[in-house]
Amino acid sequence: MPLTAIIPTTGRRSHMLKRAVASVMHQTQKVDALIIVLDDDNTQKPTIADIDHDAIVLCTGHRQGVSTARNLGANQAKPGHLAFLDDDDVWKPNYLSTVFAQGDDFDVALTAFEKHRPDDVAPEKTPPTQLTAEQFMVANPGLRGSNLIIRKSVYMALGGFDTSLPAFNDMDFGIRLANEGPWNYRRNTAHLVEFHSHRGPRLSTAGGLANRVGMGRFWKRYKARMTTLQQQQFRSRAVKIWGWDPGEVSHEG
Repeated sequence: MPLTAIIPTTGRRSHMLKRAVASVMHQTQKVDALIIVLDDDNTQKPTIADIDHDAIVLCTGHRQGVSTARNLGANQAKPGHLAFLDDDDVWKPNYLSTVFAQGDDFDVALTAFEKHRPDDVAPEKTPPTQLTAEQFMVANPGLRGSNLIIRKSVYMALGGFDTSLPAFNDMDFGIRLANEGPWNYRRNTAHLVEFHSHRGPRLSTAGGLANRVGMGRFWKRYKARMTTLQQQQFRSRAVKIWGWDPGEVSHEG
């Protein structure tokens, strides 16, 4: 069954993109195709193509967000499994071979993260033992754009990532994934995906517009499904980490 790696990028951090692409190319289990999706017009397409001449390079046409880029890559991929990797993260060389060690008879697989900061490296999130919507209501239990491998037919049935959420799209995807299950879920507890913390722009940047808009829309969509305790926990966490309360501050959407 074909395996396609999909890397969304804005094209603004080519050194990180080169590192991400190299981590795909150095896998002990090779992918059948690499799709790099430039979330912009095609002016940078030749430069992106030079990073890996065998990669398929697509363009969204104008800046539309990571969800649109991921979905475009998924649409163009052949049937089989999709393996997503953000351009500022890295797969360890045995990531794919470990996930596929027992074959390709699974619908979705999540792998544990290792957090890389400028001065240290430490284990981070380990995926949940089971996929339930409740686990994604307050915080992300371990599904991101770099540790998700999913059967294309499942991804397309879910409609991919929600393009109206510039942030919190991974938690929303996890809720919808859990709601539509059960799936044949494979959990990998080895920390084989590197989440790189850096000073450049990230969706998790405190006070960032994308983060506030995404959080606000997620809150409006799911607050009625949350228990009172979950609502309190979500709002408290938002204040502690991002410095604002979606339950009190007016927001877009």
